[in-house]
Amino acid sequence: MKISKKFLTEIIFVFIIIISSLAIRFYKIEALPNGFEGDAFAWGITSLFAMHDISPSEKGLYALNATMAKSYPVSIKINQLGFTLFGKDLYSSRKILTLFSVFAVVSFYFLSRSFFNPIISFCITLLYSLSTYKLIITRIALEPAYADLFLYFFILMILLISTKNKKSNIFLSLAATLGIVLGTFSYALSFIFPVLGMLLLIIQLLKTDLKIREKILLLVIFFIPFIIIFSKWINNILLEPQLKDYASANVAFDMKTFKPDILKLEANLLTINGQLFQELTYETSDMVVSYNDTIILLPIVYLALGGFYLSLLNIKKYYPLQIWFALFFLPMVLLELYVPRFWVNGIGVFFIFAGIPFKFLYSIIRPKFTSVVNSVLYLLILFLIFFGVFEFYNNAVKNQSFIPSLGELAIINREFKNNISDNVAFISSKQFNKVAIHPVTTFYYLAQNPDKAKEIKFMTQQDMLIFNRKEFMNLTFEEVAGFRNIVVDNDYNKEIKDYLKLSLKQAFKMKKLDYFTIYEL
Repeated sequence: MKISKKFLTEIIFVFIIIISSLAIRFYKIEALPNGFEGDAFAWGITSLFAMHDISPSEKGLYALNATMAKSYPVSIKINQLGFTLFGKDLYSSRKILTLFSVFAVVSFYFLSRSFFNPIISFCITLLYSLSTYKLIITRIALEPAYADLFLYFFILMILLISTKNKKSNIFLSLAATLGIVLGTFSYALSFIFPVLGMLLLIIQLLKTDLKIREKILLLVIFFIPFIIIFSKWINNILLEPQLKDYASANVAFDMKTFKPDILKLEANLLTINGQLFQELTYETSDMVVSYNDTIILLPIVYLALGGFYLSLLNIKKYYPLQIWFALFFLPMVLLELYVPRFWVNGIGVFFIFAGIPFKFLYSIIRPKFTSVVNSVLYLLILFLIFFGVFEFYNNAVKNQSFIPSLGELAIINREFKNNISDNVAFISSKQFNKVAIHPVTTFYYLAQNPDKAKEIKFMTQQDMLIFNRKEFMNLTFEEVAGFRNIVVDNDYNKEIKDYLKLSLKQAFKMKKLDYFTIYEL
């Protein structure tokens, strides 16, 4: 059977998209960024604890993690799959997220094919996949990073429902529903997914020549899962204002009377304008992405604006993008949901809008100039990709959200996992012991000894050989001599070193790292 040139081109494009996405995402995946974003660190630990019914709060993490794990279990399950594929390690969450993000990128390509030819779709997919924002968000294994993994998939499934695909329509409807359910329970701000899916499906069915009973059947298949999840979906929406009160103090209307507040509305629009056209300077404790550039490269923003205006001239074709953009943008403006991680469900639509001007250009040029336009387009894409990847490696991975000491702590525990709670002691401040060392040592001890989960559930810091400076110095010389290794926070290293020299009548080795010093007795 002869393979058509068009089909071969599609295969080559998809192959390049997959390989480039995997190569850049897996490159130094444990080294960059240096450390973990605090919430992602807790989310990975919570994922393992959930497998053994251990409360995160019992091991020093915020109780909120347990609440979020129950409300948005999909990313927890994905992390647990990562433990199966890559081993029970804190970096496994990053690795499985990378694999799923490649699935999302491929879905994005085929979604863009609903609007453009293969060349335009290929170019905007590469731009999206290798943009600074998308690259850095896939290194942060926290629920926002999982939000758009199923977004493009379910939109694509709905748009494929048609009279031509009669035999596949039931499968497409089920697949779309599955994508919406998975996406909705991946991230809080994916609450728009059911609304987006319902609107797109209803319009898509109105466009087709399917029989009434066939349309009703597809609607029933689509809605039954939502009837099942409806109460949980609503509960999550009602819970969210309590969880995101730090990020929604500038709500642009009165929550009781719904009276608009023009000043707050203007302030929200100014902030969003700054993120799009000036630089990403919005700072918050919820920070995930921070780099000295706009949230999307300016040329793409301007192309997207042009594409949005052009889309208004052909609403019949581009209505899915317009509905998607509206449902994403309105909460940002009205509810002040514009913290960088909150952009995750809307970044993709900007890149698809950016493809519309290129489609317009192809429609007005003469065929003999097509190859020239293709060459110019490829060069432009390579230029923009270079800046996106450069920004990622040189700035985005170094922002204040990442805590290097957590990464070093994870590597130390990985090395000593067979001896945790046996003969490896940890010394740091009381607070760092509580929120970092105790949960990390518990994670790796549990990873190595899942059969001891019931025992581990009730193990204290002392059981895990975790001490503050005063507690350690109150140990007897015999107890100290019983340790094989002692891991000391460098803030206390000099004092502990002098103490060991004085108390031990034996030589010991010392290995000083950036944040901890390891003593081998």
